[in-house]
Amino acid sequence: MTSNPKTLARLDAVFHRLEAVNSKLGGKPGNTRVTSSKSEFEKLVQQLESATVRIESRLKTPGDANGDGSPSVQGFDQVLNDKLAKFFQLCYEIGGDVKDQAALMKEAFTAQREFLVWVSGRGRQPQDVMSTKLKSTSDKISEVQAFCNSHRGSKQFNHLSGVSEGVAALAWVAAPGKPSSFVKEKCDAAQFYTNRVLKDFKDKEPKHAEWARGLIGALKQLEEYVRDHHSVTLSWGM
Repeated sequence: MTSNPKTLARLDAVFHRLEAVNSKLGGKPGNTRVTSSKSEFEKLVQQLESATVRIESRLKTPGDANGDGSPSVQGFDQVLNDKLAKFFQLCYEIGGDVKDQAALMKEAFTAQREFLVWVSGRGRQPQDVMSTKLKSTSDKISEVQAFCNSHRGSKQFNHLSGVSEGVAALAWVAAPGKPSSFVKEKCDAAQFYTNRVLKDFKDKEPKHAEWARGLIGALKQLEEYVRDHHSVTLSWGM
């Protein structure tokens, strides 16, 4: 917020007047008039403090405090901290290529959060500016998919393919059409591979079946988030 010199001067004058009043309230004990003045002065200070808090809260933009004040970012945080967090935990427990790819996927979601914080604090921006801001998310998505393509011989290739398809859902911010429909499309593509994981591991290693359900559950929660906060297109300033 840009400070107006005249406004600052007025505030400074008010502070000096309050200090002067405070210095005059050193009356003798038992002086009813002075005691009453002190009480009124304290009430005035409390009112000023309360007014300051209200003004500060109104001056905060949705992007303040890392975007925590924005409903859109708070909603995205619920996605990060709920089913997605549980999914990442399963990735780490399974280990191997699944764990390594999950670390890249986590970075992609973190990049999207940073982008949403940026979006929440301003109105719609020109396409070239938006493209520049989206580069980090786009690069992370590419890294996840490149990891899958470079590990075609992995015993966990169906896992990697499911994540590779699913992480593309983060491109909803710039996709044509309804954003939540785009996320659902990528979720369905991921499910093609998670069904294979279920078929291969359901009876042998239940944790892998839990992993497959976890990925789809996280993507569906992302779809719900997008439908609730960005129903028609990417919502700016929210």
